[in-house]
Amino acid sequence: MANVIKRAELTSYWTTRERLAMLNTIDKLSDQIGACEKLVQTPIPLAYARHTSRFLSVWLLTIPFVLIDLGLAIVPCVGIISWALFGIHEIGLQIEDPFKSQLQLDIMIDTIYADVAQTIGFKEILPTYQTSPFFAKFANNACQ
Repeated sequence: MANVIKRAELTSYWTTRERLAMLNTIDKLSDQIGACEKLVQTPIPLAYARHTSRFLSVWLLTIPFVLIDLGLAIVPCVGIISWALFGIHEIGLQIEDPFKSQLQLDIMIDTIYADVAQTIGFKEILPTYQTSPFFAKFANNACQ
């Protein structure tokens, strides 16, 4: 993106000050992407996930012995508690790696790219990113 901004021609609407401000913003974005890459590359120990799963299973298997006074109500109580705790455990496992399935980075990247292209009026680079439905819509409507 920085190369695209550097190649854009200066006009009365696009000044050097605006170019420097955008380059500064891209530099900050690059720093944030680097921090996100650091998070992605930090592995969660497999032993941690296994240990929490085993501990949760043993704990839930011993609950009926503690709740023996409830009679037949033990079954729904243990079922609800198990559902809730295993659900929290599964959510925790998904949160450990948010960049695979939770965040739609392609859409974010295309949006940022489209905003930069629209701001600088750079039509020559638009066809390279038309694989995204969002960007194809942008390219067809905004830059013709």
